[in-house]
Amino acid sequence: MAKKSNIDLPLSGTDVVSSAAAVSAVQNRFLNLTGTAADAYKEAMKGKAIREAAAKQSRNRTNAYMANFDSYVDVAEFNEKEQQAVLNQAKKYRSQYAELATEYEKISDLTSAEAGEVQDQMQAIKRNMEAMRANLESYAKYKIQFADNNKNKLYSSAGENAEKLRQGQLMIDTGFSGINDDGSLRFDAISDTIQVAIPDPMGKSDIIEEKQIISYDGFDYSANKYESPFFKNTEAYNTLDTAIRKQELLKGKMTENEERALKEVFINILNEPNAFASLTSEDDFRFTTDFLSKYDASNPNAVKEAATEIVDYLKSIRGTGIQENGEDIELRYAPQLASLKAKQGKKPTNETTIIESFKINWDGKQYVVVNRNNGITEGYFPTYQSLVNNLSVLQK
Repeated sequence: MAKKSNIDLPLSGTDVVSSAAAVSAVQNRFLNLTGTAADAYKEAMKGKAIREAAAKQSRNRTNAYMANFDSYVDVAEFNEKEQQAVLNQAKKYRSQYAELATEYEKISDLTSAEAGEVQDQMQAIKRNMEAMRANLESYAKYKIQFADNNKNKLYSSAGENAEKLRQGQLMIDTGFSGINDDGSLRFDAISDTIQVAIPDPMGKSDIIEEKQIISYDGFDYSANKYESPFFKNTEAYNTLDTAIRKQELLKGKMTENEERALKEVFINILNEPNAFASLTSEDDFRFTTDFLSKYDASNPNAVKEAATEIVDYLKSIRGTGIQENGEDIELRYAPQLASLKAKQGKKPTNETTIIESFKINWDGKQYVVVNRNNGITEGYFPTYQSLVNNLSVLQK
């Protein structure tokens, strides 16, 4: 009988591989590392854990801060520090412009190079003032967008997203510290202390709780130039989900050509921007918790290794989702079922027919199916055909 797949594949595609670690050659390969290679791998996994902890901390703090507001409109408003920064920069622009205007008026030949240069400087100040206005409007809208995406868990919690998630948190709960002459909004450098669980990737010691200090560089915000945190890569994940579903329903051994083609497909998927980082995050998809989280996306060799690992896994689950019908069952267990069929309608007998994990008896009225492992009666079937039709269901 076909064995039931031990993988839960929900229609939503969010809990794909809950048991992949059990068949993971990657884990075994990493467990066998020794010496310098083991130390390097441990250090890489520690760095990955710290970055992911930082990303999740920023995400959680943003949500906690947003809980204090009645609506997103409130967070779009500028705090006192920001208002003062806007006022200071506006005064500076006006002062610079007034000085240049006075200088321009003193020039006798307004067609001269000097006059042209002063005019250019005055126009530059106007452009910077317009840029500041555009940046402020964009910034207010972005804070709402960021808070909403963060609340809905659209952003990836990959360690590569830690800095951008912290920047978003800084915009919401602290705000910018000043405005540059080009109109961009200035945010200061900061440091955070995070509590992070550092597991031993070799599985030889307990998880260690550590406090880590992470420093973030200052940054500037300009409309249409600022790079947001990247989203969870659901497209790449759904492609893996589809591949797994397909392999579960295919019969026969995977050919070398199929294996080669699939590996190439997954290498291309994982090489998409931010795809591998998202898929290797502990917190983005359950697939990664048991499988790809063993990889560090910053390792340039990891994509090929992971693609090989995915294909190996697909080979291991190929055909496990196939459901046998009554005809399949009869062909597979013809001798045992022939014996059972001969008993229908006759007197009860003490003879028991064994089919895999089941003991099946005819009690004179019906077939009784008992689980050999736990002694529980799995079902009663009045006819031979009902027994055959239901064996494919019972064995899952």
